[in-house]
Amino acid sequence: MKNIFKNKEILFLLLASFVVRVLVAYFYSDTVLKNEWSMILHNYQISGIFGFNVVISDSLAIPKFAEIGERVLPTAFMPPLYLYFIYFVKNLSNGIVSIAPLIIFLQILLSLISICIIYLIIKNLTESKFLIRTFTIVFAFFPINIYASSQISSASLQILLLLIFFYHLLLILKKGESKHIFIFSVVGGLLILTRGEFLIFYFFTLFYFFIFNKKQFKIILVSLSLTILTISPYLIRNYFYFDNLTLTKSFGYNLLKGNNPSLKVEGDIELIEKIKKD
Repeated sequence: MKNIFKNKEILFLLLASFVVRVLVAYFYSDTVLKNEWSMILHNYQISGIFGFNVVISDSLAIPKFAEIGERVLPTAFMPPLYLYFIYFVKNLSNGIVSIAPLIIFLQILLSLISICIIYLIIKNLTESKFLIRTFTIVFAFFPINIYASSQISSASLQILLLLIFFYHLLLILKKGESKHIFIFSVVGGLLILTRGEFLIFYFFTLFYFFIFNKKQFKIILVSLSLTILTISPYLIRNYFYFDNLTLTKSFGYNLLKGNNPSLKVEGDIELIEKIKKD
């Protein structure tokens, strides 16, 4: 990784990528926390609970910004890693700078690191300088990749973790060193805490090890143990609150609310207002 910064082409590419991302962020970035993130962060700061809904009576809880002393109900609608990232940035800002621009700036840096990782991945797959250069440039300036870093979204963090996961997977297949197994497994756990469905992909990866190289059964056991250890605090938390080992609970009201942010107890407010106007 150190040698990559001796490559003048990569340094120029990183500089150009940074400038492009800053320009896109200037015109299109989120300027404040919005949607679910502002409410989740606020409620987490107030209560230490990752949740939307606040109890307002013995029989009713609604999504709202909690006040001190109010009870926040825990949710498992989404994995928590990006919330922890936002919370870290909030503490890092310490009220000196606005949190949203700082998040965007850090996501731009994460995106630049992703470019370095994709370069290393392609370099491990081919010796063709043309292919290495071409695919790295395409990745660096792929529109959705640039735009993602300018939004309050887990996309940039997820892309970086995915690339680190694949990079160390390649190194395990080539070298099988313990440090690569450790990073591969811990990052796999972090990806599960970013997107719950990554758990399926992770198990398919372990299945690949088992089918095509049964001599690496030790890697499977070590990796599985480290990944479970990484996600175990969140699993224990969910078991404590929901009486089952689950990563997400995207069913019923959680699923409905997730796809209809304006939905209230009395119905979809935006839809009702639109109907009245029409």
